[in-house]
Amino acid sequence: MATRTFLEVADLEKAKSALLPPLEIPTSDMWQGQEFPASDFSAWLALNIEARLRECPHWLKTQPIAIGSWGRGELAPQSDLDVIFSGSEDDVRLFLDEAKEKGIELKYRFSKNSEDWSRETNVFELNALFSGKPFSREAATALTEQKNKILNKKKTFRRKLLKEFERERTKRNQRYDSIANYLEPQIKFGPGGLRDIQQALMVAFWFEDFLGSVEHIISSLKQIKGYILTVRQKLHLLGYGDTLVAQSQRELAEWFGYSNQAEFMQEYQKIIFKVSFYCDLIFSICSAGKSFQAEKFKTTKSLMQALKKRPSMEVQYAASQIKKSKELQYSLELKSFMAMDASDEALQALYRTRILGKILPDFKRIEGIVQHDQYHRYTVDAHILQAIKKIREFYHKPKTLGKLRPLVREFTKQDWQILLWSALYHDIGKGRKTDHSLEGRNIVERDFEKFKFANHFTQEVMWVVENHLLLSMAAFRQDPHSPEVWQELFDKGAHGARLRRLALFTAADIQATNPDAWTSWKEKLLMGLVQAIEAPQGGRFLEFKQQLAKNKLSMEFTHKIDSGLLNSVPPKHLARDLKKLSILREATLEFFSHDRSRWVRFYDPVDREGLFLEYVSRLWQAGVVIDHAYVQTIAGFGVYDWFQIRSQKADAFLKKNMQAEPSLSKEFSVQFLDVALVSETQDEWIISFRGLDKKGVLLVAAQALHSLGLQIRWAKIHTWGRQIEDIFAITPNKQRSAGEWVDDLKKRLIKNQGK
Repeated sequence: MATRTFLEVADLEKAKSALLPPLEIPTSDMWQGQEFPASDFSAWLALNIEARLRECPHWLKTQPIAIGSWGRGELAPQSDLDVIFSGSEDDVRLFLDEAKEKGIELKYRFSKNSEDWSRETNVFELNALFSGKPFSREAATALTEQKNKILNKKKTFRRKLLKEFERERTKRNQRYDSIANYLEPQIKFGPGGLRDIQQALMVAFWFEDFLGSVEHIISSLKQIKGYILTVRQKLHLLGYGDTLVAQSQRELAEWFGYSNQAEFMQEYQKIIFKVSFYCDLIFSICSAGKSFQAEKFKTTKSLMQALKKRPSMEVQYAASQIKKSKELQYSLELKSFMAMDASDEALQALYRTRILGKILPDFKRIEGIVQHDQYHRYTVDAHILQAIKKIREFYHKPKTLGKLRPLVREFTKQDWQILLWSALYHDIGKGRKTDHSLEGRNIVERDFEKFKFANHFTQEVMWVVENHLLLSMAAFRQDPHSPEVWQELFDKGAHGARLRRLALFTAADIQATNPDAWTSWKEKLLMGLVQAIEAPQGGRFLEFKQQLAKNKLSMEFTHKIDSGLLNSVPPKHLARDLKKLSILREATLEFFSHDRSRWVRFYDPVDREGLFLEYVSRLWQAGVVIDHAYVQTIAGFGVYDWFQIRSQKADAFLKKNMQAEPSLSKEFSVQFLDVALVSETQDEWIISFRGLDKKGVLLVAAQALHSLGLQIRWAKIHTWGRQIEDIFAITPNKQRSAGEWVDDLKKRLIKNQGK
């Protein structure tokens, strides 16, 4: 075990045997009376370290008091051993030498003012005294005296402690942001973790006179702490730290008895969600400075109205206590929360109190579902909330739409309402095992009948929910300049108002899934696709057509040039370049800069095996960074590949390096997250590569395709944030099925795949 621990090597195996999983599998709905092994295992760990300390002759002479997790009886194998010495400095120094010889490391301090420890100690350490564990009669006497002195100034002390807790809590939540905490939660410092629980319980201890009516919450927090502490203890024994990394999630799921990693993480997310709400409530009550009395509401309607107008923690608490009922299950009050002008705070309150899951049973199914990849940054239910907020942001701040802003110029209030309700329902089907888009469509049809929505409105929301991935696939994973793609979209209803709404929804969905995934490149592609469908002869297409005519070039180029390239490079320049190459008819490369973008264009009149790999190799040896690329072979014309690059070197220098014979012997350590078959037809297979953006990643992908003998028809290369997302259209190799070729690529490119 490489991680730091106070246990000796010989004791590690004993510790693993000493910690047993709970008899019942923990769920977010089962806490009262549920037993967890955390306390017993902590006691076992304490006996281990205390036995070793008693071998030090001066241990008890130091008058030691254990604080922190040791004092509270919440030890884990990697816990710090915090202690306060109330004995003489001479005894302490002698003891520390003895402990050092035994390899025992303590975090310690001792008071220079034996009369009043508070004069030189911060409020956190003084607060820790109230869960301190003395090891001698003298230490117990000293501890009691100091606690009494603090209690004599209770009101002043607790106000100061509360203020410091709130300040530390704010900083901690900023550091361990909520996005990161969805995929790999930090169980100690992250929102809803052990530090949150402990601080809430200590505040409850100091302000118990304010919290009489919420004692059951305090009891629940204590139970939940037992569970999360058990998770932490097992995590340490497995060799991990305090973060639930993906590999540890699988091992913990098996140990606790969950059916799989997804089930474990869904329950864990629901648990820390509950903790976060409870802790916020306790801090809110204590900050108010008066005894808490829960508000009472005669009807569901009055409660919902209060939640919308003033979503305070007190009102949220009242809402959270309501049980599922027929009156609430399909409450028409939900409509007021879904108005464009309703506040995000009100919707957040509806979500945090879990009322949304009581109104919509299918929403409850998706609560806490984690999607384990590097693309989805939120749980499914949190993503839905983000999507709703993003639609409202577009409505109130249309400038944030960028190039998509023209799409909303003629939007009516109903258009926006269609988008808002589509956001609520688009992923609600992920709580079921079949196609979530079709499931979502059916749920909309069922619920909207009970909501008594007009048939036209229902049909439009159903269409968006069923087709919400349609444009994302066409714009980013297919060939958006292809007439076949346009026709497919048109046949599915993606035209007119539906097309514009769906384009806007696609942007909102991506940004609500992972803010880093929405880039100017995707914005251009999406808007270009909409323009191509709505007016193939307009905009840049019309300008390009005019330039082709001016240069006496075939109009076939309007269908053969990638629309993404057309949106990135001025049609005038493309037409001139095509004209020059039509005359030259020999392999060449050129540099071009436009709109702060730098491009290199490769041309060869004859396509041949390995040509794309050669181009990528030449770019690599020149030391450039590839951000995007449009790779295509045009029948009767040749290979016409454009790469958007970044480099501090001059064009002449780069060109010289690119013209040198490329070396393909370099090996790279890169990590691909996924290789997937997007679609397959008789004419082409489309394969997606996703991975971390590291040096040589595109070269490795190209080498893999080349080594398998797979021929590239066209490709789109895209870098966003720290990731790459590359799409290759492959000429079908009928020696094996498309799925078998993709499996082979996975074995070559994804770590541990197939082992």
